[in-house]
Amino acid sequence: MERNTEPERNTELEKAMIDAGVRTVTALARKTGMRRATVSRIVSGTARPREDSARRLAEAVNVADWRTLFPDVYRPELAMRGAR
Repeated sequence: MERNTEPERNTELEKAMIDAGVRTVTALARKTGMRRATVSRIVSGTARPREDSARRLAEAVNVADWRTLFPDVYRPELAMRGAR
């Protein structure tokens, strides 16, 4: 059986970009102050953003709750592992 090695694009972010009138990854990078290559990897699904980056991206495309675009970025069960 073949495994699908293609990264899963962040279609929610792409839809939000369209709705916000942000036409390109370059424009999104400028709005967030992030590097274009980083934004490109996040949009293409080859990288997941840190929470601060997820918040900046969501704000740039007028999405109130960043977890709508990046539900897998903050996972409380992982955050609790280091707590004692």
